[in-house]
Amino acid sequence: MLKYHGQVASVLVTKIDPSSNTAPANLVTGFKSDSYQIAGLKTAEHAIFVVSSLEAAENTTIARSVGPILKDHIERVEQKLETLLVKMIKKG
Repeated sequence: MLKYHGQVASVLVTKIDPSSNTAPANLVTGFKSDSYQIAGLKTAEHAIFVVSSLEAAENTTIARSVGPILKDHIERVEQKLETLLVKMIKKG
């Protein structure tokens, strides 16, 4: 959670099915649900969402600010886990 212009915005990260098309694209995309603005992006295995009652443009600004940093970090972890799994499988 973070504050932007005195309002709270939540940042959520969740694991997704890699074959699913329900999560946002690799670029920041926005949509509205009830009274909340939601913007997000995804990695191969995770979706990152910014949810707030801010205006759509402000919510998207937050997502474009924190999203790429989180995405890069998560992708590095995903890659390390994949490399480790491959090594474990090869060792048998």
